[in-house]
Amino acid sequence: AREPLVRQVLRQTFQERAKINVAPTKKGKKDVDEAHYAYSFKYLKNKPVKELRDEQFLKISLAKEESLLTIDISVDMKGVDGYGSDQSYFEEIKAFYYRDEFSHQVQEWNRQRTLAIERALRQFLYPQMAKELMNKLLLEAK
Repeated sequence: AREPLVRQVLRQTFQERAKINVAPTKKGKKDVDEAHYAYSFKYLKNKPVKELRDEQFLKISLAKEESLLTIDISVDMKGVDGYGSDQSYFEEIKAFYYRDEFSHQVQEWNRQRTLAIERALRQFLYPQMAKELMNKLLLEAK
């Protein structure tokens, strides 16, 4: 998780494949109506981040600051149109560390590697990459 090359490749892939999910909060369900500026993106599901146009992310962020919306940016979306395949990015990374042998020790090491990769991605790298991407999108929108 600390290796600069790994972070660089992950950052690049995350920015290319990231999907945004937007949902209204309890307050947002009540306050955001057809005349509200946030109505057009009140519900977004698995929208590719690279398809956000102009100041759209700025408006989404503003609605989030007003506690009208929640934002989630992630990369592992299985079965999403436009994603390419059903293989998640986690599965792609895991393949680089997997040893294809049949002994019990190798199988146990593969299991440990999988747990370590999953923890590094889900607890450390994905949240950090999502935060960086949100900041980048906000800067570009301004």
